[in-house]
Amino acid sequence: SAGWCLVMRCHHLFYAARPLEGLEREIHTCVSIMSQLNLEAHRMVALPYLLAVAKLRGVDVAEEYMDLEAMVKVASETSNMASRGHAIFAQLELMVIFKDWKRATELLIEAGNLRLYIPGHFVGVRFTALDALISFKAARASPFFARMKWKKRGVKSMK
Repeated sequence: SAGWCLVMRCHHLFYAARPLEGLEREIHTCVSIMSQLNLEAHRMVALPYLLAVAKLRGVDVAEEYMDLEAMVKVASETSNMASRGHAIFAQLELMVIFKDWKRATELLIEAGNLRLYIPGHFVGVRFTALDALISFKAARASPFFARMKWKKRGVKSMK
């Protein structure tokens, strides 16, 4: 459908290492088109990437859109698990970029298995790498038995 094509475009744009200003403009255009076409479920999957780019640029879009934490809450309440998965994934990406390992570890535990809700294309692969990276980082900061648990999780996520 047109909605999923726009969502995939947003994913591709986000991971294509483009300048953030142009990237924000393009993803905003995709999200606006989804609103005009009344593709709300698709819009909620693409919106986390717009919010992530805005946060990376230091731009406040709170007046126009809800933040990622609010998106997770709304998606959970409406049982839109794809939107919830992508919102949590975008939060994890930002936490890793900003080296907020403690919050990333807490969110990873709270999120559960997001692989069920994130498609198997490169976003799913990226989540696998993030899961392992956060798990190995948590292992380094944990006592022995917890360290073994985190290492096991990291290795398991890479299989």
